[in-house]
This record gives sequence, C-alpha cells and structure tokens, in this order.
Amino acid sequence: MSPSKIKNFILADAMHLPFKDESFNAVFSSHTIEHVQNPLLMLREMCRVANEKTVVRCPHRKGSGAIRTYHVNYLDEDWFKKACRGLDVKCKPSVISYDLPFTLRFKKLLGKLFLTFEKSLFLQGWKFFERRTLMKVFSIPWELEVHITK
Repeated sequence: MSPSKIKNFILADAMHLPFKDESFNAVFSSHTIEHVQNPLLMLREMCRVANEKTVVRCPHRKGSGAIRTYHVNYLDEDWFKKACRGLDVKCKPSVISYDLPFTLRFKKLLGKLFLTFEKSLFLQGWKFFERRTLMKVFSIPWELEVHITK
C-alpha cells in the first residue's frame, strides 16, 4: 500500500514520536527495534504514546534472524526485562517461533547450492520432521514478542 493513499500517514523517527502522551490505546512495532541506534529510547517513546499496551516483535538474539549486517541491536528476554524495569512498566516477553537448527546448518554449509535443494521432497520432509521433533529438543529461539503494560 502506498503511503500517499493513507490519509493520516506520518513518517517519523521511532526514537522521537510526534504524538502526545497516551495518544493510542495500543502501539505495535514489528522488526524495527533491532535497526535503531538507541532501542531503549524507542521503547520509551512507544510506552509514552501508548495508553494501555505496547507490543514489540523482533528477532531473538540467539536465532539466525538476528545477525544481519543492517541490525545494530541483538535483543532477548533479559534485555527487555531490564529495560522495562528502568521504564517502570510491566512486560511479558515470550518466544513466538523457533529456528530449524539443522536446516540452517545445511544452508550455511551449502551456500547458494542450498537453493537448488530447497524445494526438493527430501528437504521438505526433513523440515517437517525437524519442526515436529528436533525443534522441541533444541529450542533455539528465533522470534520474540514482548507485551508491555503500564
């Protein structure tokens, strides 16, 4: 959707939101906090403009999705708990998805060659098996969601 088609679209810096305190019932951020220079300031701003609830979703620092050249922060449950204590708000962080540990190793090992096998029946079967059994054993967190209330 084009921003020009949204009547009340506002482009803003996440660390300096141009809204009054408690302007929104809920504030939601998906995969943004890992990109900003000061994630604590972004979190503070989100809590400031939220009346009731703030939800932040981001890659877990232990997962394969966290280490990217354009990410400047690597966050986990402990970071959010400490940040929320400092902001005097309550938070409930939880892992909402897990990595496929062996598939990721195959991908790193094979590089571009992995793409050739990605749609194969063998790899599809392996991913299914991995999701059903191995993910529960190894439990490598991939994505984190944090619910914050005042």
